Amino acid sequence: MTDYVKSTNFTSKDSLPSGNALKIIKGTEFDVEFNNIATAVGTKADSAAVTSSLALKADTTTVNTALDLKAPLASPALTGTPTAPTAAVNTNTTQVATTAFVVTQIADDAPTKTGTGASGTWAIDISGNAATASNAIGVSQTWQVVTGSRVLGTTYTNSTGRSIQVSVTGTCNPSGSIDAQLTVGGVLVGRQYQVPPGGFSAVATVSAIVPAGAASYIWQELR
Repeated sequence: MTDYVKSTNFTSKDSLPSGNALKIIKGTEFDVEFNNIATAVGTKADSAAVTSSLALKADTTTVNTALDLKAPLASPALTGTPTAPTAAVNTNTTQVATTAFVVTQIADDAPTKTGTGASGTWAIDISGNAATASNAIGVSQTWQVVTGSRVLGTTYTNSTGRSIQVSVTGTCNPSGSIDAQLTVGGVLVGRQYQVPPGGFSAVATVSAIVPAGAASYIWQELR
């Protein structure tokens, strides 16, 4: 910016004697002064623009203050009760799941619920070790006496499709002895030998689990 600088000292002309050529004000001197004034004015800032700029600066400060109160886009720490659009049932994306979506999704998948109770049937697929729980030994099985259909010394095969437990019991009179043996899959898994004391009988019992398809000597069965 340029300040106005006076080129002609008009006051000094008043003290000059009459007839002095310098006492006369020339048109060129006026032109120089007016040009100096125009140049100075043209290089100064407009007051209205300055006022507008200052007002804009004040508004920017207000905006920045308001932005500082907002949560960042990355990992925002929200307070109060934030809301979001509720997705349709069975939506499977990375969008935010509202509580309304969760309630609706559960209601769509679960059996009907009335009051404090629930009705309906859950369809649950079980695989792996859990799927064999219903086939565990003793589940839905009872002891059955099959002595009448079994013959001593005969091999029988477990064809039930499940593991069973067998128990073989033998007795002898006071003058004898008993050697009870139980073989499963060709392996001797149980044996009891008894010689009764004088005047008494002896009882021998052996028991073992027989896997499905295995052969054994069987007298009593849990199946």
